[in-house]
Amino acid sequence: MNTILIGINFTEQAPGALKYGLRLAQYFEAELIVAHFIDDKDPALRNLSASDQQVLTAGMESLRKQREDRLIQFVDRNRPKQFHKVIVGVEVRIGSVDVELQRLAEEERVGLLVLGRLAANYWGLIGDTADRAVKTAICPVLIVPEDFDFQGIRRIVYASTFQLEDCEVLLFLQEWLEAFNGRLSCV
Repeated sequence: MNTILIGINFTEQAPGALKYGLRLAQYFEAELIVAHFIDDKDPALRNLSASDQQVLTAGMESLRKQREDRLIQFVDRNRPKQFHKVIVGVEVRIGSVDVELQRLAEEERVGLLVLGRLAANYWGLIGDTADRAVKTAICPVLIVPEDFDFQGIRRIVYASTFQLEDCEVLLFLQEWLEAFNGRLSCV
């Protein structure tokens, strides 16, 4: 696994998801991409109503740049010192979260997608986004529950249909088991 992608929406669970992703990137010696998506449910877009396409485009780019600066500050503020060697890139995209998340994962050949999950939805994105990502992702998806601290991975439970495709998944999981000295249970 060379690249891990984390979707960040600046909610309460975001620092935990970042730390989880940093820890995994450190274990797997992978690059980390921290991404934020501005979609049509974002309240800031309501302030960008202009009839002139040039003005609207400039406003969207200004919003994207503001969020990029905020994302960089977020990473700097929530990145513990022990992860300073992990290569971290940031990406802010405008468009449907689902579409842009998958597009970025494809472009960067992401090996793992990490998303946080809140009990309550924020703009209707988290929860819904995590659920849809699990169904449509081109790579494995790890959902980090709210207020969950990384404590290593001691056990992985894999639900199998006992098909040939399971072999590829089991090989992927073997890398995790070796990295964390964990156990695998197939059900």
